[in-house]
Amino acid sequence: MKPVPAACRDFCLWPYAPPQQPLAEALDGADLLLAVAALAGCAEDWRRLIADVRAELGPYATVWGVKHEAGRLGVELYFYDYGRQDRQVSLARVMVALGGWADCAVRLDDALPYFMVSLELPLAAGALPARLEAVDVYIGNPGSTVSSGICYKVDASGAELKNFYFFFNRATEWEAALGKLGCGMRASLDPAAEQRLLPEWLRRCRTVVVANKRHADALYVSGIGAEDLARFLEWRDWPAGFAALVRAGAEHYRHLLFDVGYDFTLREGVVHPQKSSFYGVF
Repeated sequence: MKPVPAACRDFCLWPYAPPQQPLAEALDGADLLLAVAALAGCAEDWRRLIADVRAELGPYATVWGVKHEAGRLGVELYFYDYGRQDRQVSLARVMVALGGWADCAVRLDDALPYFMVSLELPLAAGALPARLEAVDVYIGNPGSTVSSGICYKVDASGAELKNFYFFFNRATEWEAALGKLGCGMRASLDPAAEQRLLPEWLRRCRTVVVANKRHADALYVSGIGAEDLARFLEWRDWPAGFAALVRAGAEHYRHLLFDVGYDFTLREGVVHPQKSSFYGVF
């Protein structure tokens, strides 16, 4: 069996087999993030930030998510260490990696069994360095019948429960995913609503994630190709340049799969989308 290329990691840093062989001039997740940063006028800052993080933590060890909500753009960076208390990637080390790009007011006790920490940085010209007043911290959820996690917002005042995430294998747990999606205070799921939340083209994925958040529910799909990523960006009303950027480079991303998500409420069969995002690895 051929080894999986290091670039082929999803938004949990789980490896996947590339759907196609890469071209000789293939691009990777760092290239896509830099192209997005160029649209926002801050490519050079992000080029240097990526280099600094890779120098400290290694290549293809950091997940990024570009977020869009009400015209505002940001990048959330996710730093995993499944060793938990035996971790090598602590929040303190993350802040060393970010160097002059961010200053964080939060300190974490590494005896806590968290497996990931994330933080959001602005995506705009002149917006870095940034002052971070809070980070998100993720822990496991023992006893759940599916893979799941719990997110807390942590700031100087302490920890606040934020989100629950539940992961379903698309091939073997589809009905369970739909059951979870339709079991909530903000969703009334009938076949028509199901299609509006998860159209057929978005089901060409490996994993479905349902999240229960404070003010919305959320749906993520992991493992779609670049063409479907471009379609998602159009569907969720991103600025036109984003979908065009992905579609123009689709052939160079043929060996990669991407992850997307969006927050929503569902009332009387009508989907009310909120924040949306897409993910890669650098």
